[in-house]
Amino acid sequence: MKGCVINLNYDSKKGKVLSYTVIVITIAICTVFYMRYRPNAYEIKMNDKLTFYVKDKEEFKIDLKNLQNDLKKEFKSFRLKDKFTWSRIHVNYKDLTPKEDIRKIILDSNKESLKKLDNKRVEIKSSDNKAVLAKKIKFLPPCEGKVTSSFGMRWGKMHKGMDIANAAGSPIYAALDGKVSYAGWIEGYGNVIKIEHNNGVETVYAHCKLIRVKKGEQVKQGQLIGDMGSTGRSTGPHVHFEVRVNGVPQNPANYI
Repeated sequence: MKGCVINLNYDSKKGKVLSYTVIVITIAICTVFYMRYRPNAYEIKMNDKLTFYVKDKEEFKIDLKNLQNDLKKEFKSFRLKDKFTWSRIHVNYKDLTPKEDIRKIILDSNKESLKKLDNKRVEIKSSDNKAVLAKKIKFLPPCEGKVTSSFGMRWGKMHKGMDIANAAGSPIYAALDGKVSYAGWIEGYGNVIKIEHNNGVETVYAHCKLIRVKKGEQVKQGQLIGDMGSTGRSTGPHVHFEVRVNGVPQNPANYI
């Protein structure tokens, strides 16, 4: 039970713990749950004063009802729109002293944690959601051919795209409508075309023999943009095709 907020109901006459309550705060729905354990059949009234014990047996008197009401009031100011994976926030009982107000410690601890989680939620929403949205868009394969290398680790390094091989000069098409953001030479990639699309999506077409579009040009899905080649670091004619969302490489197989 280390690290949890524990309330004990102790019968000094019988020398037994009649019940204990573990306070678990769930950020997902901003409510307080109580897990109750009763080792015997004694009837327990939850509106009684309960005792909070720390490791060195110091006692804290708190009112469980007031604690619950205070927590509910504090959580009203936090409106998390997205669903979270279940999270637990605990007060570390080792840090408590008899003079401290346990309710204040719980509330202050959770306020800070909620702020951190809320910031994290915003960050996740701005990146992951766009990747999910991009997957729902129907991409056109950039060319015909055989997949010779997939997205993932290769030769001890991350291969950030998909290689599709065919005869030199085979046509390369735009996977989506967009605007050409780059058309030229990049070391390793050879002749490369980059196209910006909506929702932070970018596609990359490398090792071209011939580039048929210019930077700033608007292109349509399925439009001819280049010819397959083997420029740059390449072992044969193919297209190295990348899909990026907010600059982060994604597995093209999830999109085409």
